[in-house]
Amino acid sequence: MGDPIIIGNVPSGSIELASNVSKCFEDKRVRVVIIKNHGVVAIGKNLDQARSIVESLEEWSKVLTVCKIFDAKYR
Repeated sequence: MGDPIIIGNVPSGSIELASNVSKCFEDKRVRVVIIKNHGVVAIGKNLDQARSIVESLEEWSKVLTVCKIFDAKYR
């Protein structure tokens, strides 16, 4: 999957948001874009692959969050 790209939020449905997300996908290695305080856009060969990418991102986010909590707690 590679590293997701994180972009700032702009108004939903705006041309600016569409343009920002589209620019990220110009790099063919990019499969997922996280829009701060908004959501995620993922692409794949089909809907199942795109969903799998989002599910993987969600699981890694949970693991990272737990690691950060324990790291802060035991320092």
